[in-house]
Amino acid sequence: MEIPNDYFRIDPSVAGAIRAGRPVVALESALLSHGLPSPTSWETVCELKEIVSGAGATPAVIGVVAGKIRVGLTNQEIRALAEREDSSKANLGNLAQVVCSGKWGGTTVSATLRLACRANIQVLATGGIGGIHRQFPGRFDVSADLSALSCSPLVVTCSGMKSLLDLPKTVELLETLGVPIIGFGTQELPAFYSPRSGLRLTHSTTSFAKIARVARCHWALSGSSALLVTIPVSEESGVDFSEMETLLAQAQEEADCQKIRGPHLTPFLLERMDHLSGGRCLRANLALLKNNAAVAAEISRFLSFSYLLPSEAL
Repeated sequence: MEIPNDYFRIDPSVAGAIRAGRPVVALESALLSHGLPSPTSWETVCELKEIVSGAGATPAVIGVVAGKIRVGLTNQEIRALAEREDSSKANLGNLAQVVCSGKWGGTTVSATLRLACRANIQVLATGGIGGIHRQFPGRFDVSADLSALSCSPLVVTCSGMKSLLDLPKTVELLETLGVPIIGFGTQELPAFYSPRSGLRLTHSTTSFAKIARVARCHWALSGSSALLVTIPVSEESGVDFSEMETLLAQAQEEADCQKIRGPHLTPFLLERMDHLSGGRCLRANLALLKNNAAVAAEISRFLSFSYLLPSEAL
């Protein structure tokens, strides 16, 4: 079913690039409403747009502006979304309510994936995806990102899963859902703030062209699921995995004492981990976001129509 035009708007520059088969990179906006503090949040997203543009691709920040889904937020809208105190965190479960209520919302990875599909965008850049929380199955908390990845044929660049998740279980479920993982320049799954997790990856490459070829082949064979490209944060910007686990344990203890649950838990844990690390977690987050956007832009160039080899264009 098509989204009514009253609810869905694609920026003319983004629409023109899509129609012409030029490279386009989708960017999620939940980090504006809930992921990073202002002004760091909107300054970072504007910088991500510049990084994508500088690599020869068109950036498309996706979000909800006064009840309208926007594919390609302006810098002014990005700042307004970050500075509004009533901005919602728009996921697949509440996106319709946010839109129909005329609210502003930052779209999560799951919502951004589905909206990018509607707009015929092939690449999404984000920081880290959601997954299975460590309290599972005692507390049934599984991110909608996983189900969205299973039915959204995009290349998604990220630095693995957020560090507070159960990484082995998340990897197993991704395999079950038919979502392949390729390490970019690493044979080990990144752990968001940390370049290493101890989990080995079966496939890795540093070739943008190979990722594009694998993506086309994957979609031709399976049709519906995403290809996850995991990119480690640099050693100098990242946090050691064992230290990260210590920070998480302390933050989780504080959350338990304050009885913080549900959608408030992840933002609380990430904020506390950054505070306990003296700001190093935030610096790692900013570094990986920029790197992931740059890699996504290069992949999108090789996926675009203008970069198809003659045999692939048939």
